[in-house]
Amino acid sequence: MGKKIWNIENYLMAKELAQSALVQEVCMMLRHEKLKILFETIKISMDGRGRATDNIMIERFFRSYKWERLYLLYPETVREVKEITWEYMKHYNYERDHQGLSDVTPSSVYFYRNKAVA
Repeated sequence: MGKKIWNIENYLMAKELAQSALVQEVCMMLRHEKLKILFETIKISMDGRGRATDNIMIERFFRSYKWERLYLLYPETVREVKEITWEYMKHYNYERDHQGLSDVTPSSVYFYRNKAVA
């Protein structure tokens, strides 16, 4: 068995390895604690097959977006898609009346509720 010679470089390297291992272990413990808190506080709701009711608002938005803009304008570049999407989002939230909201816009409902709360 060979004899190891310890010098300052070996000592510093061993110290650095020990510190990095400790940091990694602490990070893993913190991640575990954060996940534990998340799982205790967040309720995940899935209705089963399809799970359409969990995403109903976003599903409805994309359905309207596709039929009212995307399929009609048929954009050819990413830039066009971004522009069309941005314009449609403004239209959908600020100009388009929604039957499910008693024929008012989502923004008017949102801002009215926030004024009532404040």
